Amino acid sequence: MTKIGLLSDTHGYLPPQVFEHFSDVDEIWHAGDIGTVEVSDALEKFKPLRAVWGNIDDADLRIRYKEHLHFKIEEVSVYITHIGGYPPSYNAVSKPRIIEHQPHLFICGHSHILKVIPDATLNLIHINPGACGKHGWHKISTLVRFTIDRDRLKNLEVIELGKKGEYVIKSIVRITYLHTLSNNNAISGYRNTMYSNMQTDDALNLIPMCNIRQSGANCLLSSKY
Repeated sequence: MTKIGLLSDTHGYLPPQVFEHFSDVDEIWHAGDIGTVEVSDALEKFKPLRAVWGNIDDADLRIRYKEHLHFKIEEVSVYITHIGGYPPSYNAVSKPRIIEHQPHLFICGHSHILKVIPDATLNLIHINPGACGKHGWHKISTLVRFTIDRDRLKNLEVIELGKKGEYVIKSIVRITYLHTLSNNNAISGYRNTMYSNMQTDDALNLIPMCNIRQSGANCLLSSKY
């Protein structure tokens, strides 16, 4: 079992709350636009770090990290890149890589819009953790935590740090996946489901963009607290 802390688009600023909310994770993943080597140094000293560079990152960060990161953790294959699109609107670079590598989990950043979207056609789950830095058009700063247990993605939590620049915790939303990612039918029950934060001025607004069965194990958004 591996606990993951996921963030993106720090743009040179690392909120101190990251260390609190990622205190018990096993690894931190950064989906690009790190901003400065000081941010990556702080994360690497804190936890094992996997990261990709983003479009604002300079040569020092591009030497240290890759643009595309493919790896397997436990029994889950992962693809991380900064600019990749989302289901079904993948870009011209990420789509061929997804088809070639067939990841179970596709992660990117760049848009500053938090998304959790299953893609039943390509048998993957897409996560964009939103942005946790100060720069950009987003209004709400966010982090994501989840657990990988063999071939399962479980206990996915969206952590709202509050309005950009304030970083006062308002809510944590838990999205529970208890399905086997390596099974071709694993996410068929979620084929019509997309959750996204709409970047409101108030608390994180995770709403179903399509129909979802709201009972038992089929309820994607299981609790808010």
